[in-house]
Amino acid sequence: PTTDAPNPRQGASWNVISSSKFLLFGGKSRATFSTTFYNDVYVFDSVTAKWTLYTILKSAPSPRSGHTMTSITSNQLLLFGGEGPGLLSNVLKNDMYLLNTATMIWSTVNQNGDIPSPRCGHTATYVPNNKIYLFGGEDNKKSFNDLY
Repeated sequence: PTTDAPNPRQGASWNVISSSKFLLFGGKSRATFSTTFYNDVYVFDSVTAKWTLYTILKSAPSPRSGHTMTSITSNQLLLFGGEGPGLLSNVLKNDMYLLNTATMIWSTVNQNGDIPSPRCGHTATYVPNNKIYLFGGEDNKKSFNDLY
């Protein structure tokens, strides 16, 4: 269903999913005394200039901003980390999810080996030998210059 544009936000991810469509996930918006985190998925069609909101509940990641969404195949995006709401302060994450953009179904990814610490504001890039390089970010106390 076509919908209005998303609420204003920062720290969201924006990915190309076809020659004319872009996917927006998550982010946060701030008001005077509150911050709202999102885990919604919008697709923008640049041909029709219309937004579509997808309601994806099964296995969806928790609301967050400052994460990365990295395209790993023509119809798969890999989400890592970010920060989300907590009871007293924001909670940093190092979890991983896969979104199939053909079916709009999320799945949790089990990680093994040397797993990056929880963080937000990092970068992640896919390279053709089936690897993703993740660099930097922060944990709200310090910035990182580590590479995974």
